[in-house]
Amino acid sequence: MLCPRAAFLVGSFHGIFPGPPASSHWEFWVPSTPVGAYFFPPQPHEVEELYKSITALWEKLLQAEQSLRNLEDIHMSLEKDVTVMTNSLFIDHQKCMAHRTCYPTILQLAGYQ
Repeated sequence: MLCPRAAFLVGSFHGIFPGPPASSHWEFWVPSTPVGAYFFPPQPHEVEELYKSITALWEKLLQAEQSLRNLEDIHMSLEKDVTVMTNSLFIDHQKCMAHRTCYPTILQLAGYQ
């Protein structure tokens, strides 16, 4: 039994593809050999190579995670430094600049102006 969508498609192609669709021999295909016949025993040197590769990849992962943590610490430290410097500049500009303009500049003290 065809679903409604498939029945619509078959009906719409009736003039283009007359007759029922051909059945395939793949519907009744049974493998001639069992799946277990294709099993190959693991080779000891391949297992050792895979183990070494996995170990090396784990070490690289741990190093990368440590590097990431170090970079995050450096990033936080730099953000803190930038915040402190920004605050210092704000204080200097807002609080000290008015007081500093009351005094003569170095050029005026040296007699160049």
